[in-house]
Amino acid sequence: MNSRRIAAYYSAVAPRYDEYAGSARGWHWGIWESDVRTHRQSLIRSNEMLVRGLDISGGSHVLDVGCGVGGFAIWAAKNFGCYVTGITICAEHVLLARRHAKAAGVGHLCEFLAMDMDRLRLPGDRFHVVVNQESFCYSLDKRGYLASVFDLLAPGGAWRCIDTCLVAGRQSSVEVRGLRSAVYEGFQIPHFLSIEGVERRLASVGFVEVDTVDLTKSVLPNRRRFAAAGPLPVALASLFPQWCFSGTRAARRYSGGHCRAAFSLVDGLDRGCFRHVLHRACRPSATAPSNTRPIRRQYERTRCRGS
Repeated sequence: MNSRRIAAYYSAVAPRYDEYAGSARGWHWGIWESDVRTHRQSLIRSNEMLVRGLDISGGSHVLDVGCGVGGFAIWAAKNFGCYVTGITICAEHVLLARRHAKAAGVGHLCEFLAMDMDRLRLPGDRFHVVVNQESFCYSLDKRGYLASVFDLLAPGGAWRCIDTCLVAGRQSSVEVRGLRSAVYEGFQIPHFLSIEGVERRLASVGFVEVDTVDLTKSVLPNRRRFAAAGPLPVALASLFPQWCFSGTRAARRYSGGHCRAAFSLVDGLDRGCFRHVLHRACRPSATAPSNTRPIRRQYERTRCRGS
């Protein structure tokens, strides 16, 4: 897997993602808490979950890594008045994101750049919050990426990430290998880590207040959207994309794998092979003692300052 292939995949299947995302422009799984009633609300709730408990205001600078066509960045700028820099590996998505931000009236608060997350070229100590919404999995060097995020954050700044993790102890089972292969190939993902693997890497580069919240139960209601399609259309779409999808040959090929990957991921979440989680961590503040060690806190009690 390489960055060019990942970029080609996202370029090819952009119409599928846009159809799914609607006006929320959210290229991610929805989060279904008890008060969420619609697909659009579930996508917005994922945005809210990313920054819940953070102090974000007009003076905050947020970095959205893997910004797609600007869904989270536009939402954050509109709701907090903060400045948001979004980066994506797809140059054509930069133009779309800028257009969407301007149409939403927040073009002056949003900056979108074409950039590889594994080769970040941004000033250090600049951002109050860095977010990854189902994009951390695309890093080819996850520890190296987290070290770069640490350097980009201002002292006391927060990293937030929603993504999928493998379940420790089950990675080698035949069941997991089959589901994982379909997800990796279909979504063009290099690899997932376990929750423990992510937390170890965060601690090793200096992050503190490291913890993880399991969101799997709040994601599984997305199965309804797939169940409504029925098994026959799903099989046809994944095995014969040329019959079911329009666009270029590459778009049809990637769309078939994308369809298989979506069902395999939901199946893996349901069987307990994967976990959909929220990772949280902070760069120590300037006044923190040098021997500060990572700690775990309950979700409702964690408060990482964002500015």
